[in-house]
Order: sequence, then structure tokens, then C-alpha cells
Amino acid sequence: MCVELRRPSALSSKGEARVFRWFWYCVAGFLSIAALQEATAAKYEIVIEEGAFKYNPSSTSENVDNKYLARVTVKKDGNVIARDLRGSTLPDAWVFYQHWNIDLKHTDQPSDDDIVSMFNHFEKETTALRNGNAKLGNTSLADINDILDVLNRVPVIRSGSYPFIMGVHQAGNPDRRHGKPYVPRLLGGTQEKPYDPTDTTSKATVTGGFIRTLNKNNAQDQKKIAEGINVHDGRRTSDYKDSEGCLTIRPQDWIAFYRTLPSPDEWSKNNHIGVVSVHRGVESSDSVPPVAPSNLFISLFEPEVRPSSILLVRK
Repeated sequence: MCVELRRPSALSSKGEARVFRWFWYCVAGFLSIAALQEATAAKYEIVIEEGAFKYNPSSTSENVDNKYLARVTVKKDGNVIARDLRGSTLPDAWVFYQHWNIDLKHTDQPSDDDIVSMFNHFEKETTALRNGNAKLGNTSLADINDILDVLNRVPVIRSGSYPFIMGVHQAGNPDRRHGKPYVPRLLGGTQEKPYDPTDTTSKATVTGGFIRTLNKNNAQDQKKIAEGINVHDGRRTSDYKDSEGCLTIRPQDWIAFYRTLPSPDEWSKNNHIGVVSVHRGVESSDSVPPVAPSNLFISLFEPEVRPSSILLVRK
């Protein structure tokens, strides 16, 4: 604690100088600490581009690469510190891309609207089989198709930007925990006002809070919301990747992924900032050359922007 600056009558000039000297030492110390904290704070961005990797139509559902078709890039203060990792923003990418690439014969990256359309397709397909009571031997086709019905109700978050902090998955529960030793945890809103990245008035301030989803959620009474969304590793096998709305990283890439990020203690201590950016229906920014804006006019004196019409195309 610094001394209170007063000028007592009995204080000698030498003692007065000593007091002022200690005062400036205190000021310099506080400024140094503040500057150090400011210097160590960083912005981390996790960019997830769904469908950036190509689906292999000749491969089986057990091929891990066909389950993780999103390209994951990690940046620190704008500099890439991990690239070309594989991940997924979908419950089971193989099921979706089988329909997207084989049935619908698409080769581009699906958008949010495309994902919703595929959800609707799977739901109609399952309903038709159940209502028709079709059978294969003694087994109901509706039972075989129940995996699609489950996937219809596993929430998928929308494209956009999501603030995150570092924490642990499932509160560290060893029986259900993924993403050891720590994971990015997305911030959300309240159940009444879930965070929606497409809504500029929406707020994300609650760790593990509610987030608007593209589809209904069994765990939230069929509402289009989810809570407790993290980024963690997925399964190596099985149709279901242990992702009830969470964003997943291919198991082989998990160590390389989490090692680029600070621990929860480091994150809190240094006041880091985190953003997860989910991209769908667009080509990778790394593969598409930048295009100059058509409404920019360069004069000899100063730039001028010409006006133009723009079409903005639980748990």
C-alpha cells in the first residue's frame, strides 16, 4: 500500500523526497503490471468451415474422415497457429453428406437452409416408414431408420460467430466428459432470450447458456434451442459422435487442437478473448482470391465510394 501524500510541518526535505520517491515507485509498479496484463491478453478465433473437405462416396460409414468434413483453423491475434484440422458441426456428417452428395448430387458446401432441408427430408422419410409399418423380414424399417429420427432431434447451431471461454466439458464428470483436459465453452443467453448470431441485438454473456438452433431439440421439449455447447473430440466409430449439439474435432486431431489454446486458469488470468466462427455454404477464404469491391472509385485525390444497391443475400 502506498503512503498517503501529506506535507507535515516537521517533515524534513530529505524525508519528503523519500516519500515522493516511493510514491512514484508505486505508480510505476502499477503501470508495469497493467501493461503486462494488456500485453499478454490475446484474441483466439476458431474457424469451422463445414464441408470444406470432400466427401468420399465410395467409403463406408465407419470412415472417420467422412464424419469430419469441416476444416478447422485456429488463430491467435489473426495469426494461424493450427490449420487443416478436421471437425464437424453436424450430429453425423456421414448421414448428411450421403444424402447431400449421393441422393441430391451436390458437390458444394451445404448452407444452413440446406441443412434444414435435409432435416425435413429425414423426418418425412422416417414418418412414412413408421406410418406404412414396412418390414424387412421380422424387423420394422422404421426401427432401422430410428437413427435418422434421433439425428432429427440432435440440435445444430446456426452459422455465425459465438464468443467462448476455456473450461471443462460436463463439469468434469468422468463418465460423460469429452475434450480432456479442457474445451472451448460457448457463451449463450437465457432460455427466454437465447443467443442468435444472426440477430444483432442478441447477447451472449452466460457460459454454457442457451443458443438458437436450426432444428428442434428433444432435450428442450422440441424447441429450437440448446444449452451447454462446447467444442470437444468426437468418437472414432459409430454413427453417433457423442455430439448433442456440440461442435466436434476428429479424435486424431484433438491433441493438436487443444494444445493451441490456453488452459482455463491461463485464460482467466490473462483476460483472453475467444470467438468460434461457423461457416456453411461458402468456399474457404484461403482458396478464393479476394475480389475488389465494384462500388469503389479511386480518384487522384481521395477515395470515393459510389452508392450501389446491395442484396443481402437442453442440450
